Amino acid sequence: MWCSNPNEIKKEVHNFFASKFHEEWPSHPKLISNSFKTLSSEHAELLDASFTFEEGKHVVWSYGGEKAFGPDSYTFKILKSKWDLIKYDVFHFVKHFESHGSLARSCNSSFITLIPKVKDPLHLGHNRPINLIGCLYKIIAKLLASRLKLVVGNEIDEVQFAYIKGMYIMDGPLVINEVCSWAKQSKEKIFLFKMDFQKAFDSVRQGDPLSFFLYIIAMEGLSIAVKSACQQSLFRLMSGFSNGVSYQ
Repeated sequence: MWCSNPNEIKKEVHNFFASKFHEEWPSHPKLISNSFKTLSSEHAELLDASFTFEEGKHVVWSYGGEKAFGPDSYTFKILKSKWDLIKYDVFHFVKHFESHGSLARSCNSSFITLIPKVKDPLHLGHNRPINLIGCLYKIIAKLLASRLKLVVGNEIDEVQFAYIKGMYIMDGPLVINEVCSWAKQSKEKIFLFKMDFQKAFDSVRQGDPLSFFLYIIAMEGLSIAVKSACQQSLFRLMSGFSNGVSYQ
């Protein structure tokens, strides 16, 4: 059914994407394991160190000046042009967050725009919501993301290929191709477990510098769960090394 009524379209868009951010289960399964990696004291101190003025300035200058603005109506071009006037206010905002660990609700709000995932989108599922976030929140988020970037590679299992320095997202498909080829040639039975990450990925706050890191940290739970199943002899992992890529 084709709809051209703006109010009906708005309602349908709201209901469709609200369902993606809706939590169906009131409780979550608990994963208790000693396999999770822990931060070294050095990395813990690095994450916990106070933000410096230079860190804040570097983050501001790392953003492009012409990107679409969020609810605060400011772009980083404006912040840069008035930096001498506002720099201490911005840094005071950063230090306030560091001390209290919270932000005003207005700083955490965002505009949501839809980006087509295919050339000719026919329904709402063919669009991905992108958050247009305010400058102040982006500063905080990127400061935290910059710190996480320094240590997350040591805390995430090597089977995760995405968003980690020195790893490539295409390594995953290469490994799958090698495993399938081996299974066909050897006539061995294998079990391939494919998860639909569409809802998980589309419900992550796209546009937030922290989203990628939070995504792979959450995925670590799945990796640990699979390894735990193998330790209980429910599964047997394949291990190997092919085309420069190690896999398990």
